[in-house]
Amino acid sequence: MNVYYDKDRDATFIEYGAYPGKGANPFAFKDVRIATNYLVDRDNIVNVIYRGFASLMYTFLSSYDPDFPLISDIVLRYKFAYNPQLADQIITSALTRAGLQKVGGVWSYEGKPAEINFIIRIEDERKDIGDQLATALENLGFKVNRLYMTFGPAIDTVYGTDPAEFRWHIYTEGWGKTGISKYDSSSVAQF
Repeated sequence: MNVYYDKDRDATFIEYGAYPGKGANPFAFKDVRIATNYLVDRDNIVNVIYRGFASLMYTFLSSYDPDFPLISDIVLRYKFAYNPQLADQIITSALTRAGLQKVGGVWSYEGKPAEINFIIRIEDERKDIGDQLATALENLGFKVNRLYMTFGPAIDTVYGTDPAEFRWHIYTEGWGKTGISKYDSSSVAQF
């Protein structure tokens, strides 16, 4: 969020993800982040990318985690499934309200394409998952800059730069657990 006073207009502006003269960050909008879940083809990820050696996940907690029942009602409420048409409807509604326009099939803000800087890790399956999501975003009209990186450069950019610089918008982060623990408050706080 950006709040500023424009003395020429004698008005205070509150901007949520769209900054005049600077660009737009589609992922600053909660609806866009939620809609992205409908662009993730989890069945393809499990069955093709991981060749069946994975499980569907919708949150940082898997369905096998003892804490999953605490959030399962939230997951079930959204009915996440691969549904690009629904994602497009939600994203169109959110971005139109924020002042972005789809011109010639491409999202733009102040006449410039709405670019998404997508850091995609290349060391493992995250490259394939990232490419799949990048293509889905491009199919909805975004200009996606696929920034392929290894661990070091990705971490430096994601955790070492000011988000207002728009050097990245989304990232194929990865995490793991060393053991299963009930009431894992640290992960809840982290995510």
